[in-house]
Amino acid sequence: TLRQTLPSFLRRLRATSRALRRPTVSLDANGHEADQLEGVRALLPEIDLFKGNVKEVEALLGLGWPDAMAEVTSQGCAAVITCGAEGAHWRLGSACGSAKPPPITPL
Repeated sequence: TLRQTLPSFLRRLRATSRALRRPTVSLDANGHEADQLEGVRALLPEIDLFKGNVKEVEALLGLGWPDAMAEVTSQGCAAVITCGAEGAHWRLGSACGSAKPPPITPL
């Protein structure tokens, strides 16, 4: 299937690309059910940016989100983990931070 061949495809693509034209690869998990995450973990060493929400990253790695984010970024990619109304957290190497949404007054 496509998910099973993506890691080797990305390795081949990058190996044949010139250094200045290295393609970047981002991945949005887009679901936290097991069938939606199948094959995603094998892609982590091949991507530049992982974007997911707390449920997705926890389901993907079987860890609480702070530990899951550390595991995702230990593969060498950046990560953005969204937390609904609480905002989002990001990490790239040892740099990390969070963004909180502005307060909203309902009309």
